Amino acid sequence: MPGKADVLKQVRAALEHEPRINLHRYPVSIDLDRDGTLMLEGDAANIAAKKLALELGASIPGVSGIVDRLRVGPTEAMGDGAIRDHIRNALLQDSALEGCGISVRVKDQMETCRESSAKPPACIEVSVNDGVVTLNGQVSSLSHKRLAGLMAWWVPGSRDVINGLEVVPPEDDTDDEITNAVRAALEKDPFVNPDRMRVSTRNCVVTLDGFALNQKEKEMAEIDAWYIFAVDKVVNPTLLAGSANPALAEAVAGALELRLGRRALERFPDGELHVELQETVRGHDVYVIQPTGPPVDEHLMALLFLADACRRAGAANLTAVVPYLGYARQDRRATGRESVAARLIADLIRTGGFRRLVAVDLHSPVLEGFFGIPLEHLSAVPILAQAVSPLMPADGVIVAPDLGAVKLAERYAKLLHLPMAIVHKTRISGEQVQVRGVVGEVRGRSPIIVDDMISTGATIEAALKALLAAGSGPEAVVVSSHALLVGAAVERLGALPLRRLIVTDSVAVAARLPLPLQVVSLGALLAEAIKRLHEGRSLNDLIAHG
Repeated sequence: MPGKADVLKQVRAALEHEPRINLHRYPVSIDLDRDGTLMLEGDAANIAAKKLALELGASIPGVSGIVDRLRVGPTEAMGDGAIRDHIRNALLQDSALEGCGISVRVKDQMETCRESSAKPPACIEVSVNDGVVTLNGQVSSLSHKRLAGLMAWWVPGSRDVINGLEVVPPEDDTDDEITNAVRAALEKDPFVNPDRMRVSTRNCVVTLDGFALNQKEKEMAEIDAWYIFAVDKVVNPTLLAGSANPALAEAVAGALELRLGRRALERFPDGELHVELQETVRGHDVYVIQPTGPPVDEHLMALLFLADACRRAGAANLTAVVPYLGYARQDRRATGRESVAARLIADLIRTGGFRRLVAVDLHSPVLEGFFGIPLEHLSAVPILAQAVSPLMPADGVIVAPDLGAVKLAERYAKLLHLPMAIVHKTRISGEQVQVRGVVGEVRGRSPIIVDDMISTGATIEAALKALLAAGSGPEAVVVSSHALLVGAAVERLGALPLRRLIVTDSVAVAARLPLPLQVVSLGALLAEAIKRLHEGRSLNDLIAHG
């Protein structure tokens, strides 16, 4: 059992780590009694900060209960009588509560404003003390209980709402009930247009997504959700596009029916990068979409700068969505005097503030062990295999252009129900390879060469020449997750007898290349992964296995 000092230290550390609480501006008194009951007393910036402080405090080992004396700073100075009158009028005027009796406490006496006409009788009793609203009595449904609490919170002078209304007969609370209550709140709020907003709830955690007309409306919608009784957390996803592939980021946002967050990336005359967020991300789950393709260093720095800007602006969680991860090939020392760049990049991404990384078809699965944060390794193989299927000849053969692509080729072969062959090559330099032989039957067959990436095209060129020398069919289909196409790649591939070159848009591909190019978008795959991460659902069927 941790001691009192240790518990209080952990509580304070947890509150300080949450940017929405801001202990420097809103100090909180913390104490713990012998029974493990934690007392939190002081002001909170808003309802979100109050609820988060209570949740964080309750999560610390050694805390058995909480005394809540946190008060929200009022948006307008109001006396208790004015607060009481505002709530009374709101309750009387709402048609959903027209059968409910309303009473208010005035100078220690309860005054009846309307008798109950409901069966069984329902009555809401309102009292206000130093800005703290207490609701007692009984109502016929959870929706009425939540509506009354919302009305109390909407009064500008309210500093806290203690909702003690009893539901008679009792109802089981569910995530659907909470979702419906949040939707109703958004529809009632005159400052919010809910037409393009979506609400979902999982384990009392509300997710808001869709479109808001402006930043103020977005913030109002979030606060409305926090006001709802039994809501433990409100998460709001924000997508930010880096500079590497804005078209892919737009595709992901479109699939999620979200707009991209506003940000500015510009360079000073001396070449320094400057990054600035142009809207709030405080308390949001932020997903930064930035593949680190050529020029790798520029795109990597933009990714890290965006992370730093979000972290300093109070983002709750940061996820790097990096469809193509640069430096992934430098995962070991071949001579003993080289840097292991992939490990350094992994450390930079973690240190930059990201809590999770989403990548697609990494060059080697060993990279997952380099990261000190969770890595979601997605696979584009199923959607690429689907694109290959209409072109697949009956005499096709899946070909791994080198030993490193064997596992990848096995996955394609299994999905397409085709035999497999392997080209044994040795890399001489970054642009030169030497083929030593072909393993497997390729004579008279139409090759489908698969690889995780095409850089200079030298591996594909050498493999296809070896296949032709071994008697394969005259045309080949080439499939790759990442089309870097650097150096002489376009000229090299253009000189080959390719029927089709199928790639994804993990990196931006130039338009009108003199190649039989087919680009398959990762937008839907990445959008589905982001949606599931945001909702806490499994990614198992999207993950690259093996």
